[in-house]
Formats: sequence, C-alpha cells, structure tokens
Amino acid sequence: MRGLGRAPTVATHTAATVSEKATLASTISDLRKAADDIIKVNHASDEERDKRLLVCSECEFKVGSRCNLCRCFINYKAKLANSECPIGKWSASIGESTVDSPSQQ
Repeated sequence: MRGLGRAPTVATHTAATVSEKATLASTISDLRKAADDIIKVNHASDEERDKRLLVCSECEFKVGSRCNLCRCFINYKAKLANSECPIGKWSASIGESTVDSPSQQ
C-alpha cells in the first residue's frame, strides 16, 4: 500500500522538474540578454522604463521590489533595453544603438 501513495508524488515531481527546467532555460536566456545590455550599456529610454515600472507596480506578481515570476529586481530589469516581462505585459524596446540614424547611412 505504501508504494501506491508515492506514485502520484513521483508523477507530480516529474511534471515540476520539466516546468523547472523550462523556467531555468528562460532565466538563463534572460540573464544572457541582461549581461549583453549591461556590457553594451544598452538601456531603455527613460519613457520606456517608466512605462514598464508602471505596469509592474500594478501587477499581481510584484512582491516588494521583485517579480515573483522571474525573480528579477524590477527597477533594474526595467532599465535594460532587451528585457521582457515573463508573461508579456511589456516587451523589449528597440535600443537607440540598434537603429540606423540618417548619419549612419
């Protein structure tokens, strides 16, 4: 009888492990983007940052200064041009450094 009680736990653990791996892969990708933005000093505009912070301030997943989904520090993540909300409430902006200005053509 004991073994029957453990089977659902194993199935749940397996599902949680798959979900955790997907979250980990997403986190690694986000960290790579953030590191690239930090190295290149690729920041969102002040206007874009303020819009992101406003969205996050009203979000049910904001806990203190962090996002309870991606575990980021919201004030820092909102500043980085290629950062995105994990549930799509805001997305990456096109950084000024990636747009060709008329003088570069």
